[in-house]
Amino acid sequence: MNEHNDFQQEMQDKYRDLVPDYSQPPHPADFRIGFGRRLGAYLIDFMIYSFLLVAAMSIFGILDDFTSLMTISQDLGGNPEELQIYMKDLYARFYPLVLVIAFAYYSMEIFFAQTVGKIVLGIKIANSDRTQASLGTLIKRFIAKYFNYLLLLLYILTSIEIFSTLQTIFGILILIGCFLALSQSRMALHDRIAKTAVFFKDEILRNELSK
Repeated sequence: MNEHNDFQQEMQDKYRDLVPDYSQPPHPADFRIGFGRRLGAYLIDFMIYSFLLVAAMSIFGILDDFTSLMTISQDLGGNPEELQIYMKDLYARFYPLVLVIAFAYYSMEIFFAQTVGKIVLGIKIANSDRTQASLGTLIKRFIAKYFNYLLLLLYILTSIEIFSTLQTIFGILILIGCFLALSQSRMALHDRIAKTAVFFKDEILRNELSK
């Protein structure tokens, strides 16, 4: 009889270990969106952004200048200084356009906590605890995420090379930081700085309505 009771108790303990503990409320990290869906939203946004940028380049004639760059390089190949001046002028018109389109499009994350890509996939930026993020929090996240673009702006305005170098360095850091969304916390580097995360939009609303 004792052996039977011991065996029964052992089986109950094993079953208890297999069943999740529903006595504790779920952690916000359980609801956070992982890397895969966030990457999908990024790719959608990147395609839209690229289309807008190419359209703007075409309107302002910059696309034609890049298309004919090979021919111009051959024509000016004997005069490196003129080629350098031409390239500097071309990029002086290209970089501001990149910034204007980027800030205009991705600023949706400040005002709506979503981009088109996130809207399509039904996800939204919120505080890391699943509550609605404030405007100040979204601005902080935006600055952390696109800090390399701000450095690019400083380089355009001042022509100081250090800003160009820092822009490249921070661009690499931000890119690597995006892969932190693969971690258990599912928070990228800019999320950790702003204490935000990405959730299904309906999960954020459900969380607020339950308060």
